[in-house]
Amino acid sequence: MLNLTKRYVEALAWICEIHAQQRRKMNQDPYVSHLLRVGGAVMEWAQNEETALAALLHDAAEDCGGEAMLQKISERFGERTALLVRACSDSLTEDPEVKLDWRPRKEAHIAHAAHSDADARLIMICDKIDNMNGILRQYGQMGNEIFQYFHGGREIGWYFRAMFEALTPGMPKPLVLEMDSLVRRIENICALPE
Repeated sequence: MLNLTKRYVEALAWICEIHAQQRRKMNQDPYVSHLLRVGGAVMEWAQNEETALAALLHDAAEDCGGEAMLQKISERFGERTALLVRACSDSLTEDPEVKLDWRPRKEAHIAHAAHSDADARLIMICDKIDNMNGILRQYGQMGNEIFQYFHGGREIGWYFRAMFEALTPGMPKPLVLEMDSLVRRIENICALPE
């Protein structure tokens, strides 16, 4: 059974602070909405508070300062939480606008994800499920215009399939089935004519 302490409340307040100015790129919703959905999904499966904390904080280092943010996470929420956030991050540059090119960055992250521990893979699966659900919702409103929001364009189908293969071995069957269904839907829209 998962037990949460005051650290979880502190993490909730902190993500609202550090992500306050960020918006989801497709619909301009407050970015924290994504973090809350991922955090809630992870809590259904997590066995420890560190995993629940890292789910809330999973984009903090990638989007809010890289290694310096990881150090703050470690100091506030423990080294294990910071290690999980590190595993979920595909870039740790101080400036989130300065990253490696999309394809090599994603390839490196996929390779790393395949060797991550189960707690990190759980967070990443829940993150990808939420991302794919968001894409599919917006696709219903925008159609092919949605691909302009992604550096990889229609290659997002390849990315989500590769992440599925990397993340799902040994994971809970309901999550595997949900992710597979969403990946298939994303692959279908990526294959449609422009």
